[in-house]
Amino acid sequence: MPAPPPLPEANGTTFTIFYNGRALGSEQIAVNRVADGWVISSSGRLAAPIDALARRLQIRYTADWHPISFDFDGTLRGQLQTMHTTVEGTTAKSDLTIGTETTQRTNTIDPASLLILTNSFFAGYEAVAARARTAPAGTDIPIFAEGPMTMFRGRIGAAADEQIQTVARRVAAHRATLTLTVPGGSVDAVIWWDDAGRLVRFSVPGQQIEVAREDIAAVSSRTVRISRANDEAVTIPSNGFTLAGTLSRPASSTVPRLPAVVLAGGSGGGDRDGFVAGVPILGQIAGALADAGFIVIRYDKRGMGQSGGRAEAATLADYADDLRAAVKFLEARKDVDPKRLAVVGHGEGGIVALIAASKEKRIDAVALVATPGVTGADLMLAQQRHLLDRMKITPEERQAKIDAQKKIHDAVLSGKGLDALPADVRRTVDNAEFQSLLASDPAKLMKAVSLPLLILQGELDTQVEPKNADLLAEMAARRKKAPPAEVVKVPGVNHLLATAATGEVDEYAALKDKTATLGDIRAALGGPLPPHPLDASEVVADLAAAAEPGLVTTSGPRYFGFVTGGALPAAVAAEWVAAAWDQNAGLFVMSPTAAVAEEIAGQWLIDLLRLPRHASVGFVTGAHMANFTALAAARHELLRRAGYDVEADGLQAAPRLNVVVGAEVHVSVIGALRLLGIGSSQVVRVEADGQGRMRPEALADTLDRLSGPTIVCAQAGNVNTGAFDPFDEVADAARRHGAWLHVDGAFGLWAACSESLRHLVGGVERADSWATDAHKWLNAPYDSGLVFTSHPEAHRAAMSVEAAYLVRSADEPREPMDWVPESSRRARGFAVYAALRALGRSGVEDLVDRCCRLAARFAELLRQEPSMQVLNDVVLNQVLVRVVPATGDPDAATRDALRLVQEERVCWLGGTRWHGMEAMRISVSNWSTTEEDVDRSADSIVRAARQVVGVRV
Repeated sequence: MPAPPPLPEANGTTFTIFYNGRALGSEQIAVNRVADGWVISSSGRLAAPIDALARRLQIRYTADWHPISFDFDGTLRGQLQTMHTTVEGTTAKSDLTIGTETTQRTNTIDPASLLILTNSFFAGYEAVAARARTAPAGTDIPIFAEGPMTMFRGRIGAAADEQIQTVARRVAAHRATLTLTVPGGSVDAVIWWDDAGRLVRFSVPGQQIEVAREDIAAVSSRTVRISRANDEAVTIPSNGFTLAGTLSRPASSTVPRLPAVVLAGGSGGGDRDGFVAGVPILGQIAGALADAGFIVIRYDKRGMGQSGGRAEAATLADYADDLRAAVKFLEARKDVDPKRLAVVGHGEGGIVALIAASKEKRIDAVALVATPGVTGADLMLAQQRHLLDRMKITPEERQAKIDAQKKIHDAVLSGKGLDALPADVRRTVDNAEFQSLLASDPAKLMKAVSLPLLILQGELDTQVEPKNADLLAEMAARRKKAPPAEVVKVPGVNHLLATAATGEVDEYAALKDKTATLGDIRAALGGPLPPHPLDASEVVADLAAAAEPGLVTTSGPRYFGFVTGGALPAAVAAEWVAAAWDQNAGLFVMSPTAAVAEEIAGQWLIDLLRLPRHASVGFVTGAHMANFTALAAARHELLRRAGYDVEADGLQAAPRLNVVVGAEVHVSVIGALRLLGIGSSQVVRVEADGQGRMRPEALADTLDRLSGPTIVCAQAGNVNTGAFDPFDEVADAARRHGAWLHVDGAFGLWAACSESLRHLVGGVERADSWATDAHKWLNAPYDSGLVFTSHPEAHRAAMSVEAAYLVRSADEPREPMDWVPESSRRARGFAVYAALRALGRSGVEDLVDRCCRLAARFAELLRQEPSMQVLNDVVLNQVLVRVVPATGDPDAATRDALRLVQEERVCWLGGTRWHGMEAMRISVSNWSTTEEDVDRSADSIVRAARQVVGVRV
């Protein structure tokens, strides 16, 4: 490959340029910051058919990447060429010399254009990388192409992170599509850049152009598809060469020697991650086993990735020798228990694992994942028959294809008749791995393996049909003096161990359970706004498909991360109907039905929550706005009593308002006060007890020291512990000082609906205002906050507005907009009405009681685990728990356990900090949660805790 001339500038980086899969040359590129901006410089040489030399290419930009000049001095196909362009505003003046002929051109360009040289040298794309680093998806970058002297645009797609492992280090890269809209059409490209915004790689697949930084272009570099924070790169001595691999281990462990596993991949992917159709099969298995307490090694097959050796002559027996080398490597490690070494093979790798286990005494157990239970020849025929069954061909055509396949098999296995095969077929079968796979017979191998076996099979596997697991189990059962084999079939899972609908190979590209990155979601939802209308059904179908990977199953029965109820079926249906009706619930005349539904639902709620019958009610977005509305009413009333009209005169000259809250006040109360002009530093916090309850004596002392209008904010249901402030004592103190008492009861206020829990809210009816949320314990959809006050006039005065066009009903005294911050709004009351009517009084009580019983069950199950500590008195639906190892950091252990729980996906719960300690928070508020859900979830949490503290599970 021709070498480029030396580059005098500092910070030079060499890029290899490939065309049609062949290294055509290289370019040395430097990007330097100078006093007045940026300078990109390069030199390079490309062989035929391009045959180009760049002695000097230099592009200058301002500090914010606006073009100043472009200079090129080189040769193209033996002819001297120079270009010089200067840019001033929207004018680009160019001198172009080819041979002895010079032409001058003036072009109008975008002043933010980036300057590139097309189809030869690629230094100009450094500026594209710098711009892409901060550009949101969908950004159009103006580009001026030197040579043809034309303007075009490049649209940046959504960026995705990518790790690239070189021999020396791991490179954190970012990848985005770049659609170049050029005269006559568009060209799809991909650009990579590093954290500094420097170019790493540029690809134009349609033109078979690849430009890669020298370290990235090396055959020894690889894209890291999946990794863990504590992964270790290892080299494994094999037969005259080394295998390159990755060792994964548990996030933390107190056990000095751990069981270990070696993974063997199938024929689909030769890299260590077993990457097939976007799924890193071995990488995912390694992560799951490491989380379960194992040390795990996976490696690039010989002759692939960073491993040495030659693949073209390797048989399955050779791959088994490599697997044995990895087992031997593990046995020698001080952190591995040599008496607990297992091998796991996927697909063809299962046959390799059986071969290795038949020869290697160091192996103690074998797991066969999606492994054939028939000979290789029979497996390939079964796969062919499956494909033919899906084709529209005649029975005769089908049989002819099967006969042709059998003829190929016979020729390969006997060595006779190979010359009669078509040349392309001979090239395919003239492969040692293929020949040994075709001849492989698990029945013969199984006889020589007297180890414990796990046979794992996806029930939707169409490449290795599920009956293969039964065949393997039958073979294992016929072994003499061998332990029994365990067979596990996983419903809904395909050959890649991914959740699927059909399991067919043509479905792989559309699998939904691949981990979705933020970039993936943006790419699916983004792009330019369509220039013309689209069919409504198409829009909705596309939205559903694009949104699904980024959706969270918050409505599921094992979602305990926040106090989030799953919407009741009746409430969901009412929400759909309300959307179809598209009613504006601002005024009675705009939708009498919406107004009356809110009125009736409001009265039902006042009755259920045992609030004063004369209380006013407003339907707002959530608890945050409910707190805001109630506190706005408080502000109005207290300042009115002081002779001040805050709605008319504003806050500048208003008397100072005191606000007193408990030490464990919810952040939504603080946020609401800030919106009302009361800063967080003005709020007085009073001491709380160990469960987060406001101490009434501390409140009384605080109020004694204050003078002037005062608001006291109490709490029904601490967001961490579920605890309640002592309302009677708090109300007594507030009343003695003429203070307005507000209660934030986002979920705790619903305890009033339960006879067994009502004591927790004793005295709450003495407050002046209350905030709660129907999307929490009533299980209405989101956007269902509720505010109540015992001072309707103050409530209305704080919220209502007047305008000539806002025509009020002469017959209806209650206008919905008088009780909420909005004017026009959606009809929230329908869903709340439907939820209340569907449950009835006893149903609401049962829902609250059941969730609290399940929370108590959670706590009891977790208390039985020695390494776990429940931090709160479980009085409602909240459980706070943390991991307390015998040695080590409990905070770190709790964080690790939480991560393991979230990764296992049996349930979902969130983390919190309680009195300076890390904790896991469990909130039970979903109508569909059962005892079985709690038991499964508790088992998952205990499993995670045991893994973290090093207890074997």
